[in-house]
Formats: sequence, C-alpha cells, structure tokens
Amino acid sequence: MKLNIYCMVISYFCGYLLIEWTVIEGSNTIQAMLLEFIFNPVKFLASSVAGFTGTVMNARLFRCFLGFGKEQGQADTLAAKIIAGTGILLIFAALFSFSPIHAVLYFGLGLLYGIISIYF
Repeated sequence: MKLNIYCMVISYFCGYLLIEWTVIEGSNTIQAMLLEFIFNPVKFLASSVAGFTGTVMNARLFRCFLGFGKEQGQADTLAAKIIAGTGILLIFAALFSFSPIHAVLYFGLGLLYGIISIYF
C-alpha cells in the first residue's frame, strides 16, 4: 500500500513535469518534434524521461486497481484497490485541469501499457 502511494506521488510529479516541459502548439508533426529536439535537447529528453517514468507508474497503479499483480507478490486487498483507483482519478483530474490533451495522452498510454504488461 505504501508503494501505491509512492507511485501516485511520482505519477503526479512526472505528469506535471511532462505538461510543463512539453509544448503542444498548432502543429504536431514530426518536423515540429525534431525541431524541438534540436533546439531544446535537454528539455525534450527530460520531458521524455518524465513521461516514460510516469507512464510506468500509472501502469502499476492500473494493474493494482484492475486486480492483476498477484504474481509479483503484491497484496491484492480491497483497500489497496480503492486507494489506487481513487489516486488515479484524483491525479487525472488535477492534471486535466492543467492540460486536457496531455492528461488524456498520459493516462491513455499508462492504461495501454498496464494492460499490455499484465503478464510480464
């Protein structure tokens, strides 16, 4: 249960950094992304690392909430599921207030990765 709380804090922090460091303007093309990488490589790589780390933390929370994770020896109690589900919703609501597009992509990727990595 402590691990779920740590995952929630890391997920929120990484999501906030991703929103602040990634700029979505009118043109979301490969060219714009490459130009961002060329002109601001540290910011681009830092936002990529924050996004990936947050996605992995979200995937862990989704797996706990959906009830998958017993094979890693995790406690699959009702309290852990309630905390994980409530945490996911609160973090999503907080990040959605900053940037809806970023929040939907961030949690969509976390859910997709959580579903894909259930058996790994």
